[in-house]
Amino acid sequence: ATRAPPPPAFVGRLLLKDLIPTILDMSKQTVKVIRTEAVSMMLDILPHCRVKSVNIVMLEKMKSHKNRSVREDCARYLRCVLDTWPWDPTGSHDNISNQNVDIVNSRKEERLSLDSTRQIGLGLGRTLSDSAKPVRDEAKKGIEALFRRFRPVWDEVLNSGVIRDVRLRK
Repeated sequence: ATRAPPPPAFVGRLLLKDLIPTILDMSKQTVKVIRTEAVSMMLDILPHCRVKSVNIVMLEKMKSHKNRSVREDCARYLRCVLDTWPWDPTGSHDNISNQNVDIVNSRKEERLSLDSTRQIGLGLGRTLSDSAKPVRDEAKKGIEALFRRFRPVWDEVLNSGVIRDVRLRK
């Protein structure tokens, strides 16, 4: 039997963009198995299906969603983005990363730019003041990822004033 060729990569990216609100709704599930599987699925998908517009949705939900689990999972997914997506060294004159993820055949629109990295960093910085400790803990892990890979952006986030807790600036 003849196998059909796989769909082009953009189909998966468009699908993820359409599904992200539903996937984030799964974070609200009180059944721990469903939420755990949804988180595991997203952490498997995000390194391979890099869609910058999804980051904007996650930043917005992390900032304003009333459900603590949704905010926590958004912070977790954004940390995954910081840890696994390649950065675009041609996006600015600054060398914003001290290490690049070795990913073959990465298109420019699938890489982290200085601006998108800054947006994620500022969002995580604001989330360090969240009312729920698990959300703050996840945001702190994201800030640590920023520190490891994007030190200049980390410096910028710390000096921007979004982190209100003086103890976290040290």
